[in-house]
Amino acid sequence: MILVINSINGIASGYRSKVNQLYVGIIVLLLISLLAGCTSEETSTKSIPITELIDYKTFVSYEDGMLGNPLILRQGATSHLFVYDAAKKQVLKLDSNGKVVNSFGGQGRGPGEFIMVNNMFLADNQLYIVDQVQMKISRFGLDGKLDGTFNFGKKRSHAVPPPAPRAKTPRAIDIDNQPVVTSKGNVLLSAIKPKGTSKSLYELVDWEDNHIASLGEMPKGSVFTLNYDQYQSMVKEGEIPTFYKPKAFAVNDQANPDEIYLVYSES
Repeated sequence: MILVINSINGIASGYRSKVNQLYVGIIVLLLISLLAGCTSEETSTKSIPITELIDYKTFVSYEDGMLGNPLILRQGATSHLFVYDAAKKQVLKLDSNGKVVNSFGGQGRGPGEFIMVNNMFLADNQLYIVDQVQMKISRFGLDGKLDGTFNFGKKRSHAVPPPAPRAKTPRAIDIDNQPVVTSKGNVLLSAIKPKGTSKSLYELVDWEDNHIASLGEMPKGSVFTLNYDQYQSMVKEGEIPTFYKPKAFAVNDQANPDEIYLVYSES
């Protein structure tokens, strides 16, 4: 069940993005049962058209040896492809012929370096690389030069600590409550505090960490410490565990880059 709660326009001077909040039920089995019970003769006779994609072009192949372990892809406005390659430990910029024309960052803890890339964003002709281990966002010009660093770990406390380094090949971690860079270059950060004192799920700030808005009302009954017995009991009763209620993630609207949806669970 999806319910659009509201839309926020013009939340700050010069910032016109809209943020829609969606409550999404996560009880999949119950949803499937509901949909099965709601079928009718009219809907059952309809068929969904299938489009077969037969025309395609290989952009880059493993056989070329150019990429080792590509994990995150972003397409630029000029048909360039930005690829985080965990094997090469860099973000590579490829042209329309699949050739590397630039690289960004590298493995390490210095300026512009990262331990594990969690996400990437292209906004306002710049590339933003999120390192969840070091809790920082590196901003690069599309020419590969570092343009600044946003250290969101030192600027605020978080309920969830960064993940421990992985012994195996690094990979993107879960998407819940992770930083998001908007089309204007502002940053959407988790507002959840260790003791659960926050009333909102996210805080919108500019690159200098100046507050713009608080977004996403904290679901009632949210808890921030996992009680396994309570968790099991709520699952058996078909309820959303209170530990998962403040879990949220943002979704960009490709057709409207100034629009962001917050998706999270609610009864």
